[in-house]
Amino acid sequence: MNYKAFTLVEVLATLIVLGIIMAIIVPNVFVSIDDTKLKTYAVKENEIIKASNNYVLENNIALPQILNERIKIGLLDLTNNNYLSKIYDLTDNSLCVGYVYVTKTHTENYTYTPCIFCGTYQTDNVLCDINEV
Repeated sequence: MNYKAFTLVEVLATLIVLGIIMAIIVPNVFVSIDDTKLKTYAVKENEIIKASNNYVLENNIALPQILNERIKIGLLDLTNNNYLSKIYDLTDNSLCVGYVYVTKTHTENYTYTPCIFCGTYQTDNVLCDINEV
């Protein structure tokens, strides 16, 4: 007899191999997706820094004069004045909230610290506090 079909053992072996491959690949895909989200939020934070710098320069915002003094600019100010488009959470598409601290660090230098809060994501910085929004 000449059968042209797979045996049960061959089918099971194939399924086991596919299961092992999936067990390796699927977690890596989820890690990759999470990494991409974090990188996207980092890009958004850089956009916030640029937007707030432009906002300060173009609107003659009074910057701190004393070393380590800071002012806060809300994301709402940046979006309402068209310096930044609204930022939405990558998981549930809810609107993100936040602000930027502009801190005097040296005679002529200022540091811009963005703080955004999007669903489960929060900027990882000790200055950032959701209660400040």
